[in-house]
Amino acid sequence: ILHLRKQGIELQPLLKGRQVIPDPELDVDRSEVEPSFPFDYHRGFPNSVYFERQYGPTSYELKAIDRLCDAIEMAHPLSAIQRWQFVQFTPDHVAHLLEREVLRHARQLYLSWSDMWATSGSVDAINGIAKQIATSPFLRQLHKLTFWYPVGNAGLEALGNAIALDSLESLQLYVSEVSSDGIAQLAQSPLAKRLRELTLSQEGYLWPESIRGLTSGRWECLHTLSFPNDKIKLAGVGILALSDALPELVSLDLSGNPLGSEGMINLSQSSNLNLRELHLDRASLGREGLWHLTRSDLTNHLRALSLEDNDSPVADVRQLMQSSWFSQLRHLNFHSLTLRDKELTSLAEGDLYQELTKLNWYGSVLDPPCKPSQGAELVKALHLPKIRHLRLAAIPMGTRGAKALAGKEWISSIRMLDLSNCEIGESGAKALLETLCPNQLVHLKLANNDLSDSIEALFDERFPIARLELK
Repeated sequence: ILHLRKQGIELQPLLKGRQVIPDPELDVDRSEVEPSFPFDYHRGFPNSVYFERQYGPTSYELKAIDRLCDAIEMAHPLSAIQRWQFVQFTPDHVAHLLEREVLRHARQLYLSWSDMWATSGSVDAINGIAKQIATSPFLRQLHKLTFWYPVGNAGLEALGNAIALDSLESLQLYVSEVSSDGIAQLAQSPLAKRLRELTLSQEGYLWPESIRGLTSGRWECLHTLSFPNDKIKLAGVGILALSDALPELVSLDLSGNPLGSEGMINLSQSSNLNLRELHLDRASLGREGLWHLTRSDLTNHLRALSLEDNDSPVADVRQLMQSSWFSQLRHLNFHSLTLRDKELTSLAEGDLYQELTKLNWYGSVLDPPCKPSQGAELVKALHLPKIRHLRLAAIPMGTRGAKALAGKEWISSIRMLDLSNCEIGESGAKALLETLCPNQLVHLKLANNDLSDSIEALFDERFPIARLELK
């Protein structure tokens, strides 16, 4: 997140010192308060603001929220700030914040508090916040709400029936305490008729009754559904797969759920899901699960597939790659794939990646560790004519591999490139900087390659807008 001063506005003096903004009304002993402002503040790019609470006396922090809002109103037009992130805000902080008109142009609102069980009756307090959001006159333009609080049935009911949130299209609920009845109420609510994205992460297991409640209504507009790390029961996967309540669903995320082969069998039963994106990271698929995925009708229309950290043998991954549908993929994530040195180049051969715009091999484990010469052969074999985002981190390729990559015709179209821990050396890095396009590149990661400050200076000269990571 960019600091505000990078955009030519010096707001920090307004926020960072008691001497700059004296407040004689504070009823806190000054010796007990840190001299800095109790929130970490960033003006994001281009329309976002991020606040992270730095712990201190609550009465001082509530005063600080008011000063913060006043300073922002003075510094720049509110219409320019559409995405707000508030991290480590207690229920008291959020309730106080929601009374401020400063949020009236918010389109995205992110609220989180990690120490959520620090006070008694916290679920009731969280439900109160949800009800306050549902009735706020300042959130009429809100499109996306991310809520890292243990909201219960009453809070979810208020959000589902909120007339004031008629623009809300994306709802993300993490560590929620909603029962199957609460989910069923949401499915029957006015919000379900217009919601386009739903993330539901329960505290504990997601039982089949909850999935049945979700599919009791008809989600006419929902195109993205996520159940991250929910320990979803296998019977629930079957209910979801056979339901006709999600006619527009194109993206399904079951990452972090131990599906295994049985869960993959249940999911493959579906004749109603026409998915274009499927995320099965850390789903314990194994050999059998991958076999069922390869032969499933779910893959007929896929354009994005993520299989991070599934302990699948490369031979089975290779079989998946030879499927008729594989070449139609646009995005592919093989993060944390275990490779043997002789298998490395086999995954890059042929024209399997003709349509890919995103490829992620970050964190792949090489057993035994390959030599840079073998990594260079992998790079030489790659043919990615439409690639825009490429992550090959932790695959040693040496200077030779970096120069081979720099010589590819498609390198000038790259927008994000990650070659961290690739042993590319100074000359390899310089070769890349000479061929990457300043009008395309947004983010370059070259961390842990033992590069000197001269690389950073060369990058700053050639790429004034892009971001570089060397550490």
